[in-house]
Amino acid sequence: MKLHRSTLLLMVLLGPNSGLGAEDVLAPGARLRITAPPHPRHQFVGTLIAEDADSLRLEVGKEVITLPRQSVTKLEISRARSRKTRGAHIGLLAGAVSGAALGYAIGEDSSQSVPFCTFGGCATLGPFWPNRPTSAVIVGIFFGAVGAGVGALVSPREKWESVPSRRVRLRLAPTPGRGVAAQVTIGFGGRTR
Repeated sequence: MKLHRSTLLLMVLLGPNSGLGAEDVLAPGARLRITAPPHPRHQFVGTLIAEDADSLRLEVGKEVITLPRQSVTKLEISRARSRKTRGAHIGLLAGAVSGAALGYAIGEDSSQSVPFCTFGGCATLGPFWPNRPTSAVIVGIFFGAVGAGVGALVSPREKWESVPSRRVRLRLAPTPGRGVAAQVTIGFGGRTR
């Protein structure tokens, strides 16, 4: 395959941010965060269904919306999903188990009672701390809630990466027996992404 000098010069002038491979970034199924101020909701997070030169079709929850590219001011793609829910579940489990063990260990033996005497006579009072099974449940619930909160706080959030503007795009395609065909698209007017 032979590159013509003009194609090679065009590739060098446009540089690596010229949109080569931009189609791979916005593949159907990609999770996107789109900012489009003219719309009442202003920001959309969903799954890309399809795109064309004029619009993006996005599944947001159970709703499918179509956004004109001209209204899009910022486009980001998710590179790592949030793990906050999983972190909360792990923290809940770890906290509940360790809390239940601690609660059981510090729980009172129900057969023990404490004498209590006043001028009117003496009486016996039950234990001041709940018995072992009740203590295990109480401390387990408390530690589980704390563990869930800590697990959610320390888990990584969703990571977003901005998608570069598609104002200038270069496409190269091999042609049978002729070398390489180049197509340059330059966007004018509203924002095209």
